[in-house]
Amino acid sequence: MTVVALDHARRIAVRAQALDGTAKSVLDVVRRSGGLQLDPTAHVAPNHVLAVWSRLGRHDEAELRRLIARRVLVEYDAYIIPAGELPLRLAVRRLWYAKGRSAWPARVREWLDANAAFVRYVLRELERRGPLSSDQVEDRAAVSWPPPPAKPSSGWNSERNKTMLLELLEGRGRVLVSGRAGGRRLWDLAERVVPVLERIDDRHVPGLIAERRVRWFGIVRPRQSFWRDTYGTKPDYDAAGARVTVSGVRGDWIVRRDLLRDAELPDRLTLLSPFDRLIHDRERARDLFGFDFTMEIYVPRAKRKYGYFAMPVLRAERLIARIDPEVDRAKAVLRVNRIFPEPRARVPAAPLRAAVESLAATLGVRAAARPGRTTGR
Repeated sequence: MTVVALDHARRIAVRAQALDGTAKSVLDVVRRSGGLQLDPTAHVAPNHVLAVWSRLGRHDEAELRRLIARRVLVEYDAYIIPAGELPLRLAVRRLWYAKGRSAWPARVREWLDANAAFVRYVLRELERRGPLSSDQVEDRAAVSWPPPPAKPSSGWNSERNKTMLLELLEGRGRVLVSGRAGGRRLWDLAERVVPVLERIDDRHVPGLIAERRVRWFGIVRPRQSFWRDTYGTKPDYDAAGARVTVSGVRGDWIVRRDLLRDAELPDRLTLLSPFDRLIHDRERARDLFGFDFTMEIYVPRAKRKYGYFAMPVLRAERLIARIDPEVDRAKAVLRVNRIFPEPRARVPAAPLRAAVESLAATLGVRAAARPGRTTGR
């Protein structure tokens, strides 16, 4: 079995995610990274803005909206994805509804069945008046969310019947997000958003998911147990890439074959959103990058080590630090409060300053004169 050096494995991951400076456009970023996660947290900027900037640098933020308006990109399940990926996403969700082995798919089906009249009403309203936000339809649920026997939640989902119904219908491919108005999703019938949708045979779904994971992330663990336990089947990861081991790291990995030929990365420094796909798999980030990352957005202030919206600093193939940034919108300034270098890592001042200034310019603010104090660990 091929043995890949750890630095090479890191370069594979960075190149696959278009973080090597080779991205040509916003569309290129979305296609190569696999999608942009949408999250309401905007302490510095929304994740989809930061993810594009990390890969492309300063760019025309309106281009993403234009691509969505033209249906080159679509919003699905809190991600912005290429329209061509939508059939596979829908097939995964359809498979989960039909064959998912946990109790949850069955309870969702029962909730939708109990609210069949509510479903018909919402679809009829969308056909007649759409696109609509959830606020523009009535709550006619016969059984409130969450479905029994679950206890009512603390409020995030309880009684959010309209939103939950629309999201579940999205999962079934009945409705899709048509656009946004003031940040609110506008829903419409799926066939009016994307008129022609290929249907993917369930038998091909696991293999296609394996191929996508390898393509987008470059080097991944073969997650066969997840598919076996959830759907009763196993994807053929060996058909999706080359099986290798990584020096000093336990277990097998699957690598994109076209990235097995090693190549040095440019000495490029960029900042990553806490939601960035390079680090979203925390175990993989620890194994490959030696980077133990915890998002502290939900950590009480007194217990935070790195800050509310700590952003990792990527230099070539190494995660060398994290910074604690904030945008003072009243003064239109981006500040870096503190810098936390990783052990034995040197954080070059000029490239870091250039990255912060580039991000500030993209956000339409200025970078604070002081870069923040460096904090050892």
